[in-house]
Amino acid sequence: MYIRLAGAVLLVVVLVHVVRLFRPTRYGLVFGLLMFYIPLHFKIPLNALPMVNALTATMVALVILLPADRGALLRHARAFRGLVVAFCGVSVLGLALAAGGAANFSTTIVEFKRWLDPVVFGLLAFAITRDEDRKFTMACMMLGYALVAVHGIREGLDYGTVKRIPGLLGQPNETGAFLAMYAPFGLTLALLLLRGFARTALIGVTALGGWALIPTLSRGAWIAYGLGMAVALIAARRKGMACAALALGIVLLGVVPEILPERVTARFEETVLDEGQAGGESLEESLEPSAAARITQWKSALAAIASNPIGVGFGRFKGVIGGYGGISGLDAHNFFLLVGVEFGVAGMALAIALFGKMAADAWAVATGATDPFVRAFGCAACAMILAAVIVNCFGSRLMQDQPSTYLWALAAMSARARDMLASGPVAAVAVPGRWSRAT
Repeated sequence: MYIRLAGAVLLVVVLVHVVRLFRPTRYGLVFGLLMFYIPLHFKIPLNALPMVNALTATMVALVILLPADRGALLRHARAFRGLVVAFCGVSVLGLALAAGGAANFSTTIVEFKRWLDPVVFGLLAFAITRDEDRKFTMACMMLGYALVAVHGIREGLDYGTVKRIPGLLGQPNETGAFLAMYAPFGLTLALLLLRGFARTALIGVTALGGWALIPTLSRGAWIAYGLGMAVALIAARRKGMACAALALGIVLLGVVPEILPERVTARFEETVLDEGQAGGESLEESLEPSAAARITQWKSALAAIASNPIGVGFGRFKGVIGGYGGISGLDAHNFFLLVGVEFGVAGMALAIALFGKMAADAWAVATGATDPFVRAFGCAACAMILAAVIVNCFGSRLMQDQPSTYLWALAAMSARARDMLASGPVAAVAVPGRWSRAT
């Protein structure tokens, strides 16, 4: 109890320090604190009524506080917003389709809000235009990331080797996806903007995220974390470090895997059954049950999309997939196929287009920005998009608010940053301790 109380006091002190350091506007303050709270939403939901909780209250507050001088959306921000709005429209149509087949439509509405909230927060992130608000938001995200990492390590030590940890997000794969997708921000901000103790501390937080990933036993998140960090280093022009990291990974996985934690090597080795365990020559029969179920669901999802090109309706995947040879009640384990089944071909095409736009904006910012903070942000966003694609090819992580809110917000900020490049280079101004050091 005393440790938790001391931790809470420390967090308050750190947040007050960050507010005084960056001096955000009222809008930036509320938005940044929301980003800090997002990872805590499962443990501290602050629900008053169904669909009335801290996220709803914050959304209303942000709408009220929208700054009058947030500026017009330019080409790239408008394009991203257009894709987002179109995707929301297709989602609403999917909800309408579900109305006739849902056993409990009120539950479907609640789940739909949980899916739509992060997208709305992404649209509200377009109003984050001031440097102090951007930096405060990123600082709050890194504090949230540190909480998830430390909590994961503590749970891993408590649970031992016999059980997967649910993590701060309440589900192993969701916690793993969060840790993998947002780790590159800690790495690039540390390498490109900070020095001394601050750099060491932020790199340490990123490393803690990798440690916390281990007890989640999420193979997709492990892969996403490693490749995401390598891409972040390449985008940040640390090619030597990236090559060294990739070489180390190859050596550890292919030459001396016994150096790795036993849980990691065992998790990968159990994916493919040996000849004595395999039940036949098909791919599904050569894989362990969890991996085999994914293949079954993916094949069935493709059949469902072909039969229902306009979709079957939001939240109906688990109920209808059994009719196409899948496993009823089991998730799609692939965001794009899930969207294709529930929202149709148009929904899946928009989802792919959104990721393509996110990647293009992030790469343009990473390679074209002259401001150190904006460049570091772009480098991390490139890696985040890759990690997000990987974890969402093995799971439906963007259907939940906690793993996905950062992604939508950062993508909107990236589109805004790309438009800033088109208006001319921005001079880098060194402000010690505020993530603005020239490199």
